[in-house]
Amino acid sequence: MAEKEKTLTPEEAMKKRKEHARKTLENKVFQEIVGSSEVMSNQSFYGHNMVQGAKPAYDDAINSEEILKIRKKLYSEKVKEAEEKGIHTYARPSINDYDVEIDVRTQIEENKPVLSIGELEDIVKNIAGDFGVKVPDVLRDYVPLDILITKDGKKRDEKELSETEKEARVFYSQLSQIYNRANAYKASEKSRYADLVEPLVQIAEKYKKPEGKE
Repeated sequence: MAEKEKTLTPEEAMKKRKEHARKTLENKVFQEIVGSSEVMSNQSFYGHNMVQGAKPAYDDAINSEEILKIRKKLYSEKVKEAEEKGIHTYARPSINDYDVEIDVRTQIEENKPVLSIGELEDIVKNIAGDFGVKVPDVLRDYVPLDILITKDGKKRDEKELSETEKEARVFYSQLSQIYNRANAYKASEKSRYADLVEPLVQIAEKYKKPEGKE
């Protein structure tokens, strides 16, 4: 007889949720999709050279093995949805890049507020380096989800927040945006010199030695 699944305590469930949130925000493929999409959807802000760098990064990420799993998951969900509605069609569902990107970005945004502000800062600094300010110790342990949402799932009224909660909310909002922008710069840097390197590739290939030969 199969063992019953262990019921997690609230503390264990939260620990598991935080681990998942950290894993999601630190996912390199997700970071590339968020970052390169950020550049290409704000071209006037980031400029031509960064857009040129971001496009190959986006293409690599959106066609990766990891994203293929998301495509399969979304496909299965669409098939299941049709079956549950009793709809049988000749056409099969298709999953485009938009569907995938929405799924990835939704995962990122849903997981940002699960971590404490200090934990989010650590992840952002791993991407952006020192961005010029440190979260004060008094704000590090605040969890944005607790500040933004009530226990019954409703949005918390600004008037209900203490002064430090309001300040913690500001830190969260800005760190969230820094996360996106840091990934934008990182994604575009991968191919920063693509336009200059492209003419050299053919020449370099000409002189490349066959494998196994000195």
